[in-house]
Amino acid sequence: MRTDRGKSHALVKAERDVRRREAALGSSEDSAAKWAQRLDRDRQALIDARRDLASAEGRLSDRATDEVLFRAIQRQLLQDKALRDTAVAVHVEDGRVTLTGRVPEAKLRARAEASIARARGVKSLENRIEVTRPPAES
Repeated sequence: MRTDRGKSHALVKAERDVRRREAALGSSEDSAAKWAQRLDRDRQALIDARRDLASAEGRLSDRATDEVLFRAIQRQLLQDKALRDTAVAVHVEDGRVTLTGRVPEAKLRARAEASIARARGVKSLENRIEVTRPPAES
């Protein structure tokens, strides 16, 4: 069957199908570009949020209450795999930290002290941790 313009019905249908697919592809490309822009904005928002959180944590630790400082130190000790299973207690009063407890090696005692001494908000540190195992003789 021929149309007025001399094209077959199948050709007209195929051209219409091609135009429809091209339009759909164009909108898909626009949609993909919009999604990419959204993704970029979301990534930047996440970077900004992480930066703002780090900044806020820094400001908070400058004025840390004893409770906040205590929890931060506890978290530090628990995150250190070497110190996680030791019996170290923390006491904080007016920013002054006291560590007590027992560890099997002197290097763990020193490690705990070094870790806590770096914490923001610590005014002073007293290390009363006892080493339960005497050092090996040479």
